[in-house]
Amino acid sequence: MIKVDHVMVNRLEKLSKIELNTKEREHLRLEIIQALDFVGSFEESDNIKPVTFTHLTIEVEQLREDLVEKPLFAFFENVPEQVDNYVVFSSR
Repeated sequence: MIKVDHVMVNRLEKLSKIELNTKEREHLRLEIIQALDFVGSFEESDNIKPVTFTHLTIEVEQLREDLVEKPLFAFFENVPEQVDNYVVFSSR
């Protein structure tokens, strides 16, 4: 188990570039301890099974073909100058 003492909290405070008062440091120390205990409780449980994502795989044959279409937006009707569907801006 990781030792969460005031030295560790002070190092985290410096790394995070934050300033905490004494009460906030103690509160942070207790929250870190609770978080580590919570994560450690998963290691003790035998009922947890790994998640598999085999149902998310897609065969290549199931994918659709990409269709290249020329976009026709009403926006381009009001553009004073365009080249190959790109708007040209002057630097004046």
